[in-house]
Amino acid sequence: MDEKVSRTSPWVYAGLEYHKRVLVLNKHTSSNSDMHKILECCASVFEVDAEDMISPSRKQQFAMARHAFCKIVRERTSETYGSIGKFLSGRDHATIVNSRKKAGDLIDTYPWFKDKYNLCMQLLSKVQTEKQEMLLADMSKRVQFVKTITLDEHGDKKRNEQVI
Repeated sequence: MDEKVSRTSPWVYAGLEYHKRVLVLNKHTSSNSDMHKILECCASVFEVDAEDMISPSRKQQFAMARHAFCKIVRERTSETYGSIGKFLSGRDHATIVNSRKKAGDLIDTYPWFKDKYNLCMQLLSKVQTEKQEMLLADMSKRVQFVKTITLDEHGDKKRNEQVI
């Protein structure tokens, strides 16, 4: 009963067709944490619970938040329609395609939805900017630390008195 499980490395593409490469890459570099953040953002802006967005409920308030979520995830991540559907309680990829299209139509025709969608995008952009600033600040601290350490003639580390 020992079945050998084949694990394809995301870096080996010999013989893989393009769509299979994308699936392998998504499997190994999943942005599941990004989807959780987007879900929380959409739930907050649309004033619904995240669990209700994932639920099979077809109430308008949940469905609209779900439409915005699908459009944002597809635009901001490299997730496939199928992986977004799995994240939303196993929905079919066609449902996600339709949801993304519906969000585009709602943006064009429904000002309230457009405002909420734009607010989600602004919040996510702000979060991304703050995240990048924190990474840059951390990198700057590391560079400063590296610049303050030198090696003496015996190869031992010694602290520079002069910080560059």
